[in-house]
Amino acid sequence: MPRRPQRLNPHKPGLRRSAEDIRRTRQKGLRGPQGQPTEANMGMPAKKTSQTSPFRSRWAVIIAVLAAVLVTSGAFLVPTVLKTFHIAQKVFAPPPPRVKAVKNAHGTWDLVPIPDGKVDLPDWGKNERVNILLLGVDETPERLAQGDSPLSDTMILVTIDPATKKVGMLSIPRDLLVTIPGVGETKINAAYSNGATSDITTGPGLVIATIEHNFNIPLHYFA
Repeated sequence: MPRRPQRLNPHKPGLRRSAEDIRRTRQKGLRGPQGQPTEANMGMPAKKTSQTSPFRSRWAVIIAVLAAVLVTSGAFLVPTVLKTFHIAQKVFAPPPPRVKAVKNAHGTWDLVPIPDGKVDLPDWGKNERVNILLLGVDETPERLAQGDSPLSDTMILVTIDPATKKVGMLSIPRDLLVTIPGVGETKINAAYSNGATSDITTGPGLVIATIEHNFNIPLHYFA
């Protein structure tokens, strides 16, 4: 039989490689850098490299954007809500102690508290007219710093007639000369400041009593 040719040894030119060298070379190729068999050479599937799913990345971006929008919106909305709340507290104020004008023995008008502060409110179901007083008060910091009492420079009478479904408005001039109960004849805008220093009523309470006394118009609400 013809002899099988031997392989040359690459490390030693001119020398042929023995069967033992060939076997060692093959085993060395099946091992990793540290001399351990690799999973691919052992017939095992290689581990997959962990990759972030595009779907999860997209949701992470959406959540981050929504969080940024909420934080930004809150920075603008919170001061606005607080300011609206403070304004609402001033507009929807509790009713003041109600008083009325009563003529004394000297022929002048005194201020007398209404028992229990009860006021006959209109019945909307019976188409009774509703009257509302709108007040604009000068309470600027400059005026208060000088020790001046606030004045009701804006007074608007609003009347609502449910029978005709009409609304009327009447602006009362601030310099109108009237009789303020318990004070005397003076400008109507002084009623607020005198009521603010009164022991039996408040600024809005004396303005309401002054208008009811001079115009004979019942006032049910104020703002």
